[in-house]
Amino acid sequence: MEYASQQQYQTAKSAAKPIAVGSFAEGLAGGAAVALAIIGLADIYPFTLLYVGIIAVGAAFLFESSAHAVRLSKLMSEVGGRGYATEITGGMSAGFIGGLASVTLGILCLLGIVPEILAPVAAIVFGATLVSASGSTARMGKLLYPETDRMGLIAQESSNAAAGMQSLIGLGVITLGILALIGIAPLTLNLIAVLAVGASTLLMGTTIGSRMVGAFGH
Repeated sequence: MEYASQQQYQTAKSAAKPIAVGSFAEGLAGGAAVALAIIGLADIYPFTLLYVGIIAVGAAFLFESSAHAVRLSKLMSEVGGRGYATEITGGMSAGFIGGLASVTLGILCLLGIVPEILAPVAAIVFGATLVSASGSTARMGKLLYPETDRMGLIAQESSNAAAGMQSLIGLGVITLGILALIGIAPLTLNLIAVLAVGASTLLMGTTIGSRMVGAFGH
């Protein structure tokens, strides 16, 4: 039993480093999106910064999915988390698709291809991606922090709270995108959407990365 526990710990530790690197990269891209949105809201090259911010958010989603999807699937298969594989991998796939779509939409906006339509559509994609990925956030917490002690339970509750926050932000951003699409202060609402999603990915990325380093960094 002790050998099995040690083997499980070593497996989790081997997966922690790439997850931490990807999570910090996600947080960095989210932080860049926040900065771009704030500068844009200050009326400094707002359209250009909005489109670059869309690309930054897409990059954050891609970093998140690439950091977690393959490595978490490997971790689950090795430590007995097969029951959560479909839901977590599905959430990470949604993150990859949403990130790729966001980057594409941002580039098209920079090229001047109907940005008044594609920018709000990108905001809707942001929100849908957050809502779709929220379930995998909760399941990932359940997998990485088993209910064996008080700290594990606290960590799981934190993951559940983060998933709930993701869903709420996602629904709010979808609403902003729809309002912008029908012509209600589109520039301002799109920048706010980038700001909200950037802040969410910044917090999620740095939090998960810090937990991985703290749990397995020694």
